[in-house]
Amino acid sequence: MTVSREKKNLVLLAGTLLVALIMRLSLSFLPDTMGDLSQYRHWQERIATVGIVSAYGEESPPYIDYPPVFPYILKALSGLRGVLPASWVPGWGDAGSFMLKLPAVLAELAITCLVFVFVRKGAGFRAAYASALLFAFNPAVLFNTTYWGQADAVHSLFVLCSVVTLAWGKPELSWVFLTVGVLTKPLAAPFVPLVALVTLRDYSRVRFIRCICLAVFTAVVLLVPFVMTGTFSVIVARIIHDIGVMPFVSVNAHNLWWCLTAGPPWVPASNRLLGIVTYKAVGIVAFVVIQSLLIVKVVKHRDRGLLLAVAAAMPLVFFMVSTHMHENHMYGVFPLMAMVCMRSRRATVVYVLLSVTFLANMVLHDEYITGGYLHGVAVDPGAAVGLADAAETAAKMPLVLQRLTVINSVANTLIFAWWMVELAGWMRQRRIPVSGAVGSRCGTG
Repeated sequence: MTVSREKKNLVLLAGTLLVALIMRLSLSFLPDTMGDLSQYRHWQERIATVGIVSAYGEESPPYIDYPPVFPYILKALSGLRGVLPASWVPGWGDAGSFMLKLPAVLAELAITCLVFVFVRKGAGFRAAYASALLFAFNPAVLFNTTYWGQADAVHSLFVLCSVVTLAWGKPELSWVFLTVGVLTKPLAAPFVPLVALVTLRDYSRVRFIRCICLAVFTAVVLLVPFVMTGTFSVIVARIIHDIGVMPFVSVNAHNLWWCLTAGPPWVPASNRLLGIVTYKAVGIVAFVVIQSLLIVKVVKHRDRGLLLAVAAAMPLVFFMVSTHMHENHMYGVFPLMAMVCMRSRRATVVYVLLSVTFLANMVLHDEYITGGYLHGVAVDPGAAVGLADAAETAAKMPLVLQRLTVINSVANTLIFAWWMVELAGWMRQRRIPVSGAVGSRCGTG
């Protein structure tokens, strides 16, 4: 490739990133309609007032129930008060929503860059650019981050960094990134067995122990304020509480359980399936079995494409078969899946279909859209919604919307089944057969 051609490509990429950033920043001024930003804002105010350790000690909701990395980010945002104009200081206005969405917005730009760089190392510019476009301008991704204000992009960035550095032969960095990801949100935890077993497969026991030591060191650094003040048990209790805070089979997630229980009202995860075993136990067993089968296969074969495909499948499996899932918990699929798409046309089809169902899942449960706009029900944007309120709202969903949610969950289940069949075929071939038009011309590495 000539120097001028390379410069044109860089200009194109920079321009695309700028457009993606401007689009996100513009949409981030949309008001908080789900109540999550109100919760984040309360956390931030308490952290700024009493400090992060004391903020975790609060007993009355909305108390902090995330691991410490995201609260650290909220604390850092508080430091911008003396730098930005007063109207931009996080409060109850649109500017406050904008500021609280900023970490996830910047994380998505970083994800887009990393997707491009990773694919570019093994393929041509067009394949890498197409992969970056798939993620950067995914409507479902934009909806989740810039409208709902969900922070899934933050922990997903660390998970992506972990998988990418593992594929690049840097396991120590992979373990550090994954540790930060788990301490951002527990949804990163299912990747631990994958990273651990691939590290054991490819490297010596000494290096494996070094990785563990680095992960422990990273965790200690992030948790040192709590260790030094003797409040470590408080943060552990908060994280455990967060895992079980919505004890239902599905919390509006259009997965296998939403399909089987025919939608609302929410069904307690402690109920027994066929009167024998709890839904929660079935979900755990199903996830562990599928996860184990995928990891064992990828450990047996050293194809980098299979590693990416299994990594991309992990959050989808977790979303589809586990209980307690929310609408936005499918987000983690898309950063990893975008890198697989350029190797397989069928993977691209799955990516697009999942994007549609993911967006539909969120839209159908957005009261401000389906309630305020479609049914004339007054909805207070930004009002914090409690567990009882959320359950009652789900139960009162109009019948036509209920049916649409079940249809969407059936679609998700069928797509999931198809993707598992495709993965099984790739496992038998010990590689991903290149079928994408871009990938076939540019190579896949």
